Amino acid sequence: MIRSHALLWTLLVTAAVGVLFYTSHQTEELETELEARHRAVLSEREAIRVLRAEWAYLNEPGRLRELARRHTPLGPAMPVQIVATVDEIPFALPGLGVLPGLPLPPHKPEPGSMVSASPRSAPDRSAPDGVARTAAAPAVVPPRAPPTVRRPDPAPPSSPVQALLANFRSQQAGDGR
Repeated sequence: MIRSHALLWTLLVTAAVGVLFYTSHQTEELETELEARHRAVLSEREAIRVLRAEWAYLNEPGRLRELARRHTPLGPAMPVQIVATVDEIPFALPGLGVLPGLPLPPHKPEPGSMVSASPRSAPDRSAPDGVARTAAAPAVVPPRAPPTVRRPDPAPPSSPVQALLANFRSQQAGDGR
């Protein structure tokens, strides 16, 4: 009987040692994985700090202003560039002319009107001489200019700023002064 109890206790102690060894080994593996993930988080945070510093440098207003001045013809908006109505929008930029492959219409269409002509008309193959001709585009009637109302001339401006504002307002109103 003492032998069976000793054997039972030996088996229980061996099983407890095995379970203890297994759990300590699993704990060490999990701690190693946790340390690796912690290092990965720290390296990602460092990378994010570097990217934020680069973003701040790249978006610095003085640097962007210098790049825009050096590489583009853009400048501050002038009052004469403000368009008051759709009719004042030019078809092409001055000095560029017509770009190849982009035909410009002879006039601007009337607001709300739609011309249902396709850009490429189908050739008329029924011509008697066998020459392919394109069908004529529908005639487009130019829009009428709206009636202009003449306003009485205001009193002459008393300062250069008021003169500049009066000139700007007359250009916006279309007086042409």
